[in-house]
Amino acid sequence: MDSDTESDEGSTQMRGIPGTIILINIFDPKSQKSAIQAHVATCLLIRHYLRTQSSHYIGIYLYGTDDDSTSIFATKSIKEIFPLCSPTLDDYKKLEETDVNSIKQSKDLVLSEVLAQCSKAFLACKKTLSSRTIVMLTSLDQLPAEDDQEPTLENVHEIFRSDIQIKIINISKSNYEIDQFYKDFVSEANKDQDVALPEPIWDSEKIKDKLIMQSDRHLTISQLPFEIGKDITMGVKIYKFLKSQTNPKTTYVHKETSASITSSIKTMKEIIMDVDQDQEQEIKQVPAVKTEILHGQDFGTEKVEFTDTEMKMMKNPFGGNSLKLLGFKPANILQKEKWYIDNCYFLFPSEEKIEGSTIAFKALYQACVEENVVAICALRARVNARPRLVALSPSTQPFGINVDVGFDVIIIPFVENLRELPVVDEMTEDIKITSNQREFMYDIVNSLKFEYKPEMFENPVLESKYRIIEAKALQDSQVAEIHDTTKPNEKIFEHIDDDKFYNLFGPFGAVATKRVNESKASSSGQKKSKTDEIDQDKLRENIKNKKVEKTYNVDQLKQILKSLNISVQKKKKDELVKLVYEHYIL
Repeated sequence: MDSDTESDEGSTQMRGIPGTIILINIFDPKSQKSAIQAHVATCLLIRHYLRTQSSHYIGIYLYGTDDDSTSIFATKSIKEIFPLCSPTLDDYKKLEETDVNSIKQSKDLVLSEVLAQCSKAFLACKKTLSSRTIVMLTSLDQLPAEDDQEPTLENVHEIFRSDIQIKIINISKSNYEIDQFYKDFVSEANKDQDVALPEPIWDSEKIKDKLIMQSDRHLTISQLPFEIGKDITMGVKIYKFLKSQTNPKTTYVHKETSASITSSIKTMKEIIMDVDQDQEQEIKQVPAVKTEILHGQDFGTEKVEFTDTEMKMMKNPFGGNSLKLLGFKPANILQKEKWYIDNCYFLFPSEEKIEGSTIAFKALYQACVEENVVAICALRARVNARPRLVALSPSTQPFGINVDVGFDVIIIPFVENLRELPVVDEMTEDIKITSNQREFMYDIVNSLKFEYKPEMFENPVLESKYRIIEAKALQDSQVAEIHDTTKPNEKIFEHIDDDKFYNLFGPFGAVATKRVNESKASSSGQKKSKTDEIDQDKLRENIKNKKVEKTYNVDQLKQILKSLNISVQKKKKDELVKLVYEHYIL
């Protein structure tokens, strides 16, 4: 689900929006300038949330300061850029204008007070938060004062018990030995989990990507029962890995006042007003009451009517949300069906409603792996969602998420979704590929191979639109240049021998002469062309005199066009005549 407030029909409600506090460490006795990189990355993050119009609550704070200015905090070691809120354009400008180099640093790093103030900030937030996360942007070779290390670890333990997550992004140019304090810090913040120490990172774009990942809510879109037989049910949850990234919503504003213009829809009915007999009937439109409205559906020339209750029953005839097992099939059947996937889901066990679900789920997973099968199921993720036919394919740790076992949920079609594909016009010859052609194409394929990653490609239309909007909003004189990642790199194609490619596979074009296969060139006699029976001189004369439609029938016109390698499938005579005039070379 793409909304910021997620709910699970028929199970526990997951209300609220995610809240994240970002801490930027400006304590830099070694002058590594890590705070500058953290500041740039945080600006990019806020621009990202402004673009997507997210209601995600974010607070930005600097720590390691000696701030004498008036602050809501009782300590000088933390400075607020803007509080926990849904960021606005003014918040972004305030963050962008902050010069982290000009802020006075503290003599010693006091981290325990910083964490305590973050905990208070979450408690003071009046908005219902679905998750609470503290993300620290710091270099792990900057340690708190010795007398503050033990209180810091105690605060980390209390924060963990308060269901607040602490994430660290290690900002550094190089690797170094991490002190035992931060090893204990990470261990306390992730009790009962085997979490590796964060690797150093320096590029601001990569830091921004890490920030987005760390502040993501990772909520399930549904929690539902998985029925694997009569009276046999286990609890499962579903993740959705992709989100719908559409164009920014367009609103209308008044030209002079810039006030937003809204529209409303009213359902009206026509009534005939009472008038005198000598007057014409007057028809007036008045609002229709909801109880007066029925739903109509055309069936042929008839309009079938339904009440609200009947429509609800039609939309949901199968009850609540559930996942029902239909059977098992060999895993290789998905080689074609995978093309029908339209969303990335991941299924994993849940003990919240049904105890023992994890053991049963792992047993099912192991059986599917050993037998090399997939489970075919009927999925209804929500009460008001349409049913989907899915295949469950065993998987583990998708996208690096720490989940031991689970299933990829692959959408497959119902019979109503299948379509009869048109029969392709068969070739009259069995064209064979020569060894030279094969080897040349193999060389091209191998030379153009690259490692694919989803983050390599941006949507050029969205990126272009975002940059124009941002330039106007921030009053920039120039629009930031966009690099279209969907365009191929011309340099990697320079080594391809154009002449050799043309000699092996040419000539090309709509009027290309049919090429004789090399494997048959040495055979006795060349195959007789179907157009030999048509006099070419008369054909040219008829084309000059515009008499093709009167001289040739449909079959003859098709023969002429096939000799020119032009498709003639499902073409009428007038279309065939037009193609002859356009493509035949005199």
